[in-house]
Amino acid sequence: MILFLIPLLFDYVLYGVFFITAYNMAQAGMNAALVSAPMVIWGVSYAVCAVVFGRFTRRENAGFLLQLSGWATGGVSIFFLCFPNVWAQLFGIFLMGVVSACYCVPFQIYAGGSDFGDGRPKRTAGFYTFSWSLGTAVGTLGFGCLPGRIAFAVNIGIGILIALLVIFQKRLSKKPSETRNSNPPPPDKAERKSVPDRMLAAWIFCGTAAFVMTLVSALIPLRGVEIQLGQAVTGALLSVIRFVQGFVALGLILAGPWLFQRKAFVSAAVFGAAGLLLITQSNPVPMFIGAVSFGIFAGMFYFYLVFHAVSHPDKCAKYVGVNELLLGMTGIAGPAVGGAVVQMLGSVQTFAACAGITALSALIAILLGWRSASKPRER
Repeated sequence: MILFLIPLLFDYVLYGVFFITAYNMAQAGMNAALVSAPMVIWGVSYAVCAVVFGRFTRRENAGFLLQLSGWATGGVSIFFLCFPNVWAQLFGIFLMGVVSACYCVPFQIYAGGSDFGDGRPKRTAGFYTFSWSLGTAVGTLGFGCLPGRIAFAVNIGIGILIALLVIFQKRLSKKPSETRNSNPPPPDKAERKSVPDRMLAAWIFCGTAAFVMTLVSALIPLRGVEIQLGQAVTGALLSVIRFVQGFVALGLILAGPWLFQRKAFVSAAVFGAAGLLLITQSNPVPMFIGAVSFGIFAGMFYFYLVFHAVSHPDKCAKYVGVNELLLGMTGIAGPAVGGAVVQMLGSVQTFAACAGITALSALIAILLGWRSASKPRER
């Protein structure tokens, strides 16, 4: 369970930096394209470096690289603290892309030898999504409430803590214990046999959803400045989305057979579209209701991506690889396209258009995904 703290801590740092950089740029009067630039810069840096780290990361060196990512997180946080200029922060974002690749790729390999992959797709999808979602929520909230210098000082401590947790986990794994000597729980074969291969539908729907999610995450700071919500309230709005996202994913561990049916995709699309429309309002109350609704949508689609990938062991490596590629591409495309569209149409119209795209993607996923997938077996 110590491993689940690492995604929480790292994403606290990453998404806090995303928020404060975009907010500072919006407050400085920069246009939508520049406000969305931090996530684009990070996406390019991460995508390239993830390929590089993927080539030489092995089980033998994964722990060392994961520990290195912790020290590097502290180092980049020192850079942010020493160079508060907005343009310097963009270079810091680039460095965070390198550090993210140093963390993400080794983490997945390192965690593969732990209780993380215990053969229960719902548990794996639920706990992992909950962990990193909670980190993004607390990070956004923390940077929304704390003065910039204090927030970055906290990040330095978190980077050191990540490195120490990896060291502790490595030493713990070398010690025999009753837990480690006991037989691990058998994979939930009944659960896996009852899961149809809906990966195509998940990619169609979740790929579009991830595009919308990154777009919204990049542009909510701009929206907050437009209607003068204030830094703390804008940060809280983003954190509500992430908190709800995490707890929804955790709750889906207990979901029944309806999770494999069309109604699940339809329900997610309804929550997503409704949330986006409510966020376009200028009153904080409907905006926070919209954030809750959009968070339900986000929790469902992030859960689906992991769940459907790990439900089929013979295809898991391939499916996870496509998931990472998909998320990397949408991480670049969402903010880039969103920034350009906002300049042409405005933020309200852009969010409304995303609501329509979300509903359309669910329909396409159902029509194409279910046609190519096998029928679910009886439980």
